[in-house]
Amino acid sequence: MEHKTIAGRTLEIRRHSMRDKPGAHLNTRGIALAELVASCSQAFDLVITSDIPRAIETAQAMGCAVDEQQRALGYLPAIVFEQINWPSCIADVADITAKNKPCQTFAQLQAKLWLDISNKLSPGGKALIITHGAFIDLGLIATLPSVDYKELGPAFGYCEGIRLVFDQELVDFEMLRVPKKYQLIEN
Repeated sequence: MEHKTIAGRTLEIRRHSMRDKPGAHLNTRGIALAELVASCSQAFDLVITSDIPRAIETAQAMGCAVDEQQRALGYLPAIVFEQINWPSCIADVADITAKNKPCQTFAQLQAKLWLDISNKLSPGGKALIITHGAFIDLGLIATLPSVDYKELGPAFGYCEGIRLVFDQELVDFEMLRVPKKYQLIEN
C-alpha cells in the first residue's frame, strides 16, 4: 500500500476482523487477517475502538494497545440498521441516507466523532479507529458528501476501511481494501 505524504492528522478507520457468529471474539482467521493488515499500516499515536470485544481484539491483533474505547463506535440504532439494509454497496447506503433523517443524523454523528478524534492529534499524528461495518459507510458519506459513491464499491469487509487526512479540514482520503482472496463481508 502506498501512503500519501501530507503533513496533516491521519485517521485510519477500519472494520473489525472475523468472528464466528454469534460469538463476540475473533476467530483464528480473524486474528490472521488483522495481523496481515497490520503489516500494511503505519504506527499510530492513538488507538480507539468500540467497546465490543471483536473491535478491541482486532486492534490488539494488529499489535496496538487500545488507548480508548467509545460506545458510539459500536452502537447502531436498530432504525438505522433496518433502513440501510447493510451490507449494501456504499452508493446504495448513500441513496438511502439522503432520504432518511435517522440515517443522516447517525452519519453526521460518526463524522463528528472522527473529526473530534483527529483534533486530539498533533500535526502529523496518526490514529487508528476500529469500528463496525455500517458505521464506516455512514461516517464516510457524511465526511465526503461530494464523492461519487458508485466508484467506492461494496460495503466494507472485515478489516477494510478508509484513511482520512485532515489539515484544518479534510484534504485527502484513501480506500483501504484487503487483497481479493481475503475479502469477506459476512461469514
